[in-house]
Amino acid sequence: GLVIPFFSVFFREAHLLPYQSVGTIMAAGFIGAVVGTLVLGPLVTRKFGKARGIWLVLWVAAPSVALMAYMPALPLVVVFFLVSRAFFSISMPLRNQLAMELVVTRERGTTNGLIHGAMDIVGSPAAALAGVILASGNFTLTFSMAAVLVAIPGVLYYYFFHKLEERQLQVRLDGQQFQPRPRLAL
Repeated sequence: GLVIPFFSVFFREAHLLPYQSVGTIMAAGFIGAVVGTLVLGPLVTRKFGKARGIWLVLWVAAPSVALMAYMPALPLVVVFFLVSRAFFSISMPLRNQLAMELVVTRERGTTNGLIHGAMDIVGSPAAALAGVILASGNFTLTFSMAAVLVAIPGVLYYYFFHKLEERQLQVRLDGQQFQPRPRLAL
């Protein structure tokens, strides 16, 4: 919520790009998000698992967002934008998949609604705050705050869920039928 609604404003105001160039960069960002989600996401999941994968992709996305505000060279800013879009997009399906494995089947719809509702509830005031800060032309502060807020969930997912995944993997390696535990009911 802090920077995503304002990426186009950032390219227009901070780098004085014409609208056509901003549109091209934004379109490339969406393509990067699709490639990240469909191509890199499954590779990351197979190699690292969901919890570690979330940690990894958010820890790649976070500095990419921050570096956008600190880099004066437009080509580097565009590269960091594409990296941040691709890697942040990978995290969403991983988060959803992990959450769905942890709740009973009948609660999955409610859980999914709560997750996305919570993101919107947090995103709304964050966008309003970012708008106030950006009105003063302070992209560096806003992008730095966003980077921290992207990195924190990565640490939390790793801290709370990586051992659960290790246990699940061990169960699979032992040849037993996998049943996710603990199952949380809302």
